[in-house]
Amino acid sequence: MKAAILTDALAQGLRIHRHLEDVSAVTAWVVLCPTEKRGMLWRVKRELWNWLRNSGRIANLFRFLALLLTGRLILLSHPLQHEISTERLGSLSCDVGLHNAGVIYRKPTIDSFRLGILNAHIGFLPELRGRAVMEWSILMGAPTGETGSDGIVA
Repeated sequence: MKAAILTDALAQGLRIHRHLEDVSAVTAWVVLCPTEKRGMLWRVKRELWNWLRNSGRIANLFRFLALLLTGRLILLSHPLQHEISTERLGSLSCDVGLHNAGVIYRKPTIDSFRLGILNAHIGFLPELRGRAVMEWSILMGAPTGETGSDGIVA
């Protein structure tokens, strides 16, 4: 199985990749997605700060270099829903995308993966969207649960 970790934070993407590394049947890419309107310099500063304060920074450095050298670290310069980004994701021929970015996925991005994007959403869609959906469920007296990116309620 081929998977792409869609992330907006390199350290988190590397952490998820580390867990997938032990699964022999999975080949994974880390796809760093731009989600902010701030410039690249701000983003690099933020990533470096997160990296330096992370206790696994040496291991992350080696993981980063290994992914970079094998071409399994993808840096998108456009938002996920942009045509250039979806074409790049599609060229990876991944079976599934793994959600770790603070974005709402649009159909072209989801369709870039054979099986879609695994995105456990802690509220029932479409009624409860966005952040703090567990709290809104409780306040509204609504049931709590999860909805996958395919709309299946668990």
